[in-house]
Amino acid sequence: MRNLYSIFLLFVCVIGCVSYSDDEDEIRGVFPSNSVTETESQIQSTVELEPAINNEMVQQDNKDLTAPKLLESTVDSGRVDPNTDVISLRFNQEIAEIEIKLVDNSDVSMRWIPSIDTITGRRIFLTRINGRRFTSGNRSYYIKGFVEDKNGNKTSIDIEFRAVEENIDRTPPVILTHSINHEARNVSINTDQFVFTFNENITEAEVSLIRGEDWRTGTDMRWTRFIDKKTVVLLKTTGKGFRLRNGETYTVLLSVRDASGNWSPGNNVVWIFRFTTHN
Repeated sequence: MRNLYSIFLLFVCVIGCVSYSDDEDEIRGVFPSNSVTETESQIQSTVELEPAINNEMVQQDNKDLTAPKLLESTVDSGRVDPNTDVISLRFNQEIAEIEIKLVDNSDVSMRWIPSIDTITGRRIFLTRINGRRFTSGNRSYYIKGFVEDKNGNKTSIDIEFRAVEENIDRTPPVILTHSINHEARNVSINTDQFVFTFNENITEAEVSLIRGEDWRTGTDMRWTRFIDKKTVVLLKTTGKGFRLRNGETYTVLLSVRDASGNWSPGNNVVWIFRFTTHN
């Protein structure tokens, strides 16, 4: 009887050992160690790629896709005085490239010269230098082409008008007084406005304050322009414009227009008031 019991225990032990070994092999097969490493690597790669994708999407969303908008021109009424030598077009943003021309109703070029203004870059001029003059009557004239901003957004230009003889004001505004003199010295750094008055009401003005020896490459001080009938004010507003600094050179650039469309000084020219602050 004892022998039978011993044999029975030996038989149970053999079966239990074989079963444990088979279970251990099955666990290794279901959870191989290499799979865990690959999964971690895949997760890490995914996390590293996400910021690059997000940055690209943000850059694309922030890109300026708005084309320049024409706000006004000296031929908005569909007619112009035959003696006009300059036509101007004003846009809502700075223009970087232009390809426009002035032609007659036979699509023949009038040979007027296009240019971009030197203050804000938002105005375009067509100037008769050696070009043909307008002829009164039923003949139509056209301004055609396109303008482009610095981001490559283009706006097509197609304006039709006629030359009409009228009794209109052809005299540009005359500046009467100015609170800053050209080549002024020791100007106070506490100055926060410049005031200019004219002999007639001003409907549009382009004025800016530039810091630096050369106003063409200097820093725009971001002061704000205001118009009140015959007065134009350039003012430093709170939280926007930069303050004057000691021992610096500055230039105020100014150009104005009256209700009849006459710009002063005229063409692609501006008044310049250069001054320096006290040390």
